[in-house]
Amino acid sequence: MNEKASNGCYSNRKGPSTVTMKESQIMMKINRRKAMIAAAAAAVSQPSLAQALSWPARPVTFVVPYPAGGQMDVVARLLARNVEQIIKQPVLVDNRAGANTLIATNYVARSPADGYTFLINSSVLVSNPVVMSTAKYNAFTDFIPVARKYDWSVAWVVPPKSAQSLELFIAQARASSKPLTFGSPGHGSASHFYAEMFAKAAGIKITHVPYKGEAPIVADLLEARLDAAMVTVGLAQELSKDGRVRALAASGTRRPKSMPNLPTFGELGVPGLTAESYVGLFAPAQTPKAIVNRLNAAVNAVSASADFQKQMFANALEIAPPLTPEQFAAVVRKSSDEWMNIKSQTGIQID
Repeated sequence: MNEKASNGCYSNRKGPSTVTMKESQIMMKINRRKAMIAAAAAAVSQPSLAQALSWPARPVTFVVPYPAGGQMDVVARLLARNVEQIIKQPVLVDNRAGANTLIATNYVARSPADGYTFLINSSVLVSNPVVMSTAKYNAFTDFIPVARKYDWSVAWVVPPKSAQSLELFIAQARASSKPLTFGSPGHGSASHFYAEMFAKAAGIKITHVPYKGEAPIVADLLEARLDAAMVTVGLAQELSKDGRVRALAASGTRRPKSMPNLPTFGELGVPGLTAESYVGLFAPAQTPKAIVNRLNAAVNAVSASADFQKQMFANALEIAPPLTPEQFAAVVRKSSDEWMNIKSQTGIQID
């Protein structure tokens, strides 16, 4: 019923609880729309939740960006054998070498984020986009850091009949009528980058000979077809034990535990070769957090094994302290900043 206002006019104002049929229909449509949106969101999230709860339901693959036989491959297979005992599914190792890890990296970035494909890679993951225009991926939006596996450093090695010290090698390079040659595991690899930094800091000219991984370097180095090589400390230790090569210096801020008599470049007056170097597991972006956390726990459990630690030390590798995925992500971000700083200081561009 209409009410008479104080001014004598009639008002059509309804009571506070009165709703017209048209308004009621509109509200019902809005509520149905909200319910449909909520149902759609739940439908999207359910597969991820189900995947996480049932993971792993089939074999998991670790993709390695280097050929079989190299240090990273050896460690990947050792890690795979131990992890599969924890997750109760086979862990396969897929070697996809080439293009300075870009083949493997791009493959994993495009893989389904279902928890069955992971990348094992080093700090090259963040250094590549800094120094290579062909590295189109984004290390922070295309990947999720899962677990930091181990830390590593590189060493400058020469044939046994070559220079007896880094100082003598530098003098030899300066006196040579043509640039001396050096090998690395690949164009744009961390070893390549470190070697170029060494040459720049020492004021020498050297010619890079890229290989697909470390294994092929050995033959040419032993036959003195190369004047030097920048290789992992693990390989340097193995080859220098019986005098097949001579290690002259190591990267990093301290001497390698496995080669305590090997001085760092910094000790020998060559600054700058100190960027953090690590190897870890990375998942495609959008991999369910529950899966990332479960694999992180498995890797950290393996790292705590005394037997695994012994095998890692035998390969001149230092197991990284256990980190959560978030802590490892902070390490990755820090190392990216380090490589950006190195690039700005040296002006090095790989391609």
